[in-house]
Amino acid sequence: MLGDEYRLLEKILAPVIVGQNKFERLFTLAGGGSIEMWSCDSPDAGRGRKYAAIAVDECALIPGLLRLWQENLRPTLSDLRGTSLWLSTPKGINNDFYRLFQRGMEGDEDWASFQGATAENPFIPKDDLVAAKRDMSPLAYAQEYDAKFLAMSGSVFGDVAAAICPVPEHLRTPPPASASWFSTFGPPRYCIGCDWAGSGRGGDYTAFVTVCRSGEISYVVDVVRLRGVSFQQQQGKLWQLWKKYGECGILAEQNSLGQVILENLRRSGISVRGWQMTNATKAKLVDFTSLSIDRGTLKLPDDSPELVAELLSYAAVPLANGMTRFSAPQGEHDDLCVAMMLGLWGVNHFGAMNTPQGLEAARELAANILGGRYTGF
Repeated sequence: MLGDEYRLLEKILAPVIVGQNKFERLFTLAGGGSIEMWSCDSPDAGRGRKYAAIAVDECALIPGLLRLWQENLRPTLSDLRGTSLWLSTPKGINNDFYRLFQRGMEGDEDWASFQGATAENPFIPKDDLVAAKRDMSPLAYAQEYDAKFLAMSGSVFGDVAAAICPVPEHLRTPPPASASWFSTFGPPRYCIGCDWAGSGRGGDYTAFVTVCRSGEISYVVDVVRLRGVSFQQQQGKLWQLWKKYGECGILAEQNSLGQVILENLRRSGISVRGWQMTNATKAKLVDFTSLSIDRGTLKLPDDSPELVAELLSYAAVPLANGMTRFSAPQGEHDDLCVAMMLGLWGVNHFGAMNTPQGLEAARELAANILGGRYTGF
């Protein structure tokens, strides 16, 4: 971030720069003033200086922000009775940026706090805001575009209960191509989401969740959870599901042991794609699932209370580095939830993968959305 801002400032101030030290990120200006730039990677940023003004950007991403202010930055303002400006997109309420913001909101005479929504920016096209609201969950849009401080801990999904319904039986037993259902809604397509657990991982489960998309609606049609069984038994059960749903797409976690399992499946003739699970890629799954629930385009089975329970308890926990960890509460499971999110993503994003055009489109989508972390083509 610092490099981009340095180059921008260099361009803006070019007419009045009389000296420059790129290594120290220092500009000396006509009239005797100077501007220094620091990265907050260092806990001693700015220590020992005298400043008339400080601007700190992306504050919610800076670990130890309050300590940095109290021990380093605040003393640099005393000699010149300087001011400070703290800027950031909100990242929940469990961080130092929120604590500093509250000082202004609570009437501290030395602080003033302001919020501005992206819609107030005259340089942002209004149609882009409409598109963003359509593509994002209400939670994500409220934080990123409306500058709302949101309590990110707790369940990350909306009205899960409203999504529960009986699964149409014909979707659990795929109909022949001549069925009248096809003429109305088109042929349903399926994807099995897989979350692995080896036999040596204690109480963890392996979960297979099959999601069917028919028209604009995605239905969870099959939920399988296994514990304490061998890899061979897991693969055998997956092979049965794959055959049942017409050798459909499979999107599977490939972290750790998952990579070995995926290679074995491919050697046995099963087409499977891998998903490298990180905080960032899991956030993509969570956001898409949340959006689907809010829009009413995801339907959950009324005969799988374990899956519903996991969705209701699935939580977002803010981390000190500004990221968010998505997981089940301590001592509980999220295997069905993760497998379902993979199946939902796969059936909605990779429906045309059996064609060369679909394969190329998926590669491009993966590069754009996941930064190349989606593998297994």
